[in-house]
Amino acid sequence: MGEKCPAEPDLCDVEGVDLSQESLGTLESDQGVVGSQDSYTSILPEDGAKLKKKKKDGKKTKKKKSSKSKSKDGDSKDSDGKEHKTKKSSSSRRPEPEGGNTTSNVNMDEYDKVIYNNDPLFSDLELSDKEGDSELQVPSRQRRQTRLMGVGSSGIFIPCTQFGLNSNTMIKFAIISTELQNVLQVSLKRCESEIAGLNRRIQLLEEDLERSEERLSTAQTKLDEASKAADESERAKKALENRGAHDYDRICCLEDMAREYTQTVNDAEQKYAEAARKLAITEVDLERAEARLEAAEAKIVELEEELKVVGNNMKSLEISEQEASQREDSYEETIRDLTHRLKEAENRTECAERECNLLHKGKAVLEGDLEKEQLKTKKLQEEMQQTYMEIHELMQ
Repeated sequence: MGEKCPAEPDLCDVEGVDLSQESLGTLESDQGVVGSQDSYTSILPEDGAKLKKKKKDGKKTKKKKSSKSKSKDGDSKDSDGKEHKTKKSSSSRRPEPEGGNTTSNVNMDEYDKVIYNNDPLFSDLELSDKEGDSELQVPSRQRRQTRLMGVGSSGIFIPCTQFGLNSNTMIKFAIISTELQNVLQVSLKRCESEIAGLNRRIQLLEEDLERSEERLSTAQTKLDEASKAADESERAKKALENRGAHDYDRICCLEDMAREYTQTVNDAEQKYAEAARKLAITEVDLERAEARLEAAEAKIVELEEELKVVGNNMKSLEISEQEASQREDSYEETIRDLTHRLKEAENRTECAERECNLLHKGKAVLEGDLEKEQLKTKKLQEEMQQTYMEIHELMQ
C-alpha cells in the first residue's frame, strides 16, 4: 500500500502539478471564466471523486469475492479484469461540451466529426491499484496544506494524488481545453458569418423600405391631387345645387305669377263675355230702336256713345289679352331655358363623377405601369453592367 510509482517518481512524490499560464489561458477562454483562478480547482475534484468512488467500489467487490471463495481466484481475476474494462470505457469516454446539443451527421466537416465523435479519445485514464493505495495513505494534514496553497508564479498549484490525477490526465485536460477553444473559434466564425448575412439582409430590407417610401410619397402626392380635384368637383356640385335651389325658388315665384295672370285673364274673359252679352242686348235694343229712330234719336246717340266706349274697352281688352299671351310665351320660354340649364348642370355633375372614377382607375394603371418600368430599368441596368464587364474582359 505504501509503495510509490517507479515510472513517475517526480509526480507521485510531489502532491501537486504546476500548470503553465498558456494552459490556464486556454481554460479561461473555453469556460468563459473571468473571476478568480480557484474556479479551475473546482472542476478537478469532481473527476477525482468519481475515480475514488469507482476504486472503492472495486475494492469492496474484491473483498466480498475473496471472503466467499478463495479457491476461485481465476474467476475473481476475470471479474476484476471486466471491472477494469468498464472503468476504462467509462473513464476514457470523452465528455460532451457544455450547452451542446446532439449534432446530426448530416453536412458535417471532418473537424466536426472528430469533435462530436463518441469514441474514447484516451485509453489510459485509469490509475493502477498502487496509485490508489498510495492515495489512501496520504495524511490529512498534507491535504489541508495543499488546499490552502495559493497561486504560484508560473500558474495554479493543483494537488494530483488527492484527486487521482497524473501527468497524462493533465495533458488530456490541456488537449481537451485546446479542442474546446477550437470549437469556440469555429462557432465564433459561424456566428460572424451569420451576422454578416443578417447585416446584408438588413441593408437590402432598408433599400426596399426606402424604395417603398418613395413609391408611397408619389402615390400620396397623386392621392392629394385627386383629393383636391374631388374637393373642387364637390364645391362645383354644391354651387350648382345652390343655383338649382335658387332657380327652383324663382320657378315657384314665376308659377305663382303665372297663376295670378291666368286669374286676371279669366276675369278679363268674363268681362268680355259680359260685354258681348251687353253688346247683343244693345244690338237687340238697336234693332228695336230702329223702329223707334225717329222717336228715340237721343237714345240712339247715347247708345252710339256707349258703343264707342264698349269698342274702346274691347280694344283695350284685346291689347291686354295680346300682352298676356306674349307674357305667357315669354314665361314658357324662360321655364324651358331654366329646365334646360338644370339638365345641363346635372349632366355636368355626372360627367365630373365619371372623370373622378376614371382618374382613380388611371392612377391604379399608372402605378402598375410604373412598377413594370422600374423592373425593366433594373433588368436593363443589369444587362448594361454585364455588357460593360464583357467589354472590359475583351479589352483585357
